[in-house]
Amino acid sequence: MFILSQNPMETCVRLRRITGWFTTVLVLPTILGACASSSLSSVKTFEDPQYEGATFNKVLVIGVAGNYESRARWERLMAARISARGTAATAYYSIVGRGTEITRDTVIDAVRANDFDAVLLTRVKSHESDVTVKRGASTASASRMNERPADFFRYEYEVLNNPDTINVESTVVLSTEFFAANDQKRIWAVDSTISDKENVAYLIEDAVDMIIGELGKDRLIGR
Repeated sequence: MFILSQNPMETCVRLRRITGWFTTVLVLPTILGACASSSLSSVKTFEDPQYEGATFNKVLVIGVAGNYESRARWERLMAARISARGTAATAYYSIVGRGTEITRDTVIDAVRANDFDAVLLTRVKSHESDVTVKRGASTASASRMNERPADFFRYEYEVLNNPDTINVESTVVLSTEFFAANDQKRIWAVDSTISDKENVAYLIEDAVDMIIGELGKDRLIGR
């Protein structure tokens, strides 16, 4: 489990250990399921009043994922959405490359070398999946046999089992934290909940837009 340190920027030290859902949700194909039932919601979990009205112009975007491709995809999408709102944003992977692990030192080096004034970090806070299987009903087809005196039964029956339906419902909570680079303090955070009965991967873009909307509402980006 990922544990925050007393200094929030030290969060980055353990990022490389986070694997599992964040990778899966970005790359899995569609799972057989029932009719889609999806929901998105967010709640602010932290805001530092000392930073109210602060202006940030250049954001480093970091996503936690189990492999490089998934992390790059998330960071690229988030950075593009922030940039579209008028605040410069850069994906972390595009600076450090493929083979560099996410650590506190590498993040600080990237911030200093590129004059970022803020860091946006998204990680998986929790993930629950509920899998149910609906058994297919058995039916039978009958074929008539030759009507010879020796035939005791006039019909042969072949049992046909309808395929089972697998329903997967996942609920994922993403934690997004905004850090001021000058003093490495966490100044803002939201939890975003994604719930879906088929494939939460389809909601990733909506989740990104929801997070961007919260950042814009609190005027951390897009001024």
